[in-house]
Amino acid sequence: MEQSRRRSQRGNAVMETALVFLPFFALLLALIDYSLAIFKRNTFQNAVREGTRYAITGQTYSVPVCDGTHGQDQAIKDVVQNNSMGFITDRSMIHIDYYDGITLAASTANSAYNIVVVSIQGYSHSWIAAMWRSATPLPIAAASADLVEPAPAGGAPCR
Repeated sequence: MEQSRRRSQRGNAVMETALVFLPFFALLLALIDYSLAIFKRNTFQNAVREGTRYAITGQTYSVPVCDGTHGQDQAIKDVVQNNSMGFITDRSMIHIDYYDGITLAASTANSAYNIVVVSIQGYSHSWIAAMWRSATPLPIAAASADLVEPAPAGGAPCR
């Protein structure tokens, strides 16, 4: 009688283990997934901060060519993309806006004492955990702003 009871309890142990591991692994995946989203957000914030630091000093490529593909804006986008740890592959998500330092009106110039805003917009974090696969992706955005310094050569570099 004792032996038959042990055999029936052996099946209970397998069932209890399965019932415990299922929620445990779901929570583990959720923790990893949420941590990855926070990591991406912090990485993007650092990337736009570095892009803003680069922008306010008036730096550009060593040989600036004012053809729209080698100006200061492209150099800033390169800095942001290089600091995004490979998460940003589409450069159209990186936005650079200038504002007049006095009136705060939108400006097209990267001249001294204007405010530059470097941002990442439109990135979506896709959940990897099975319970969130049907959910909409989490949008992640970051922005940084600072005052443009006067260029040491006198004029602002081409955008």
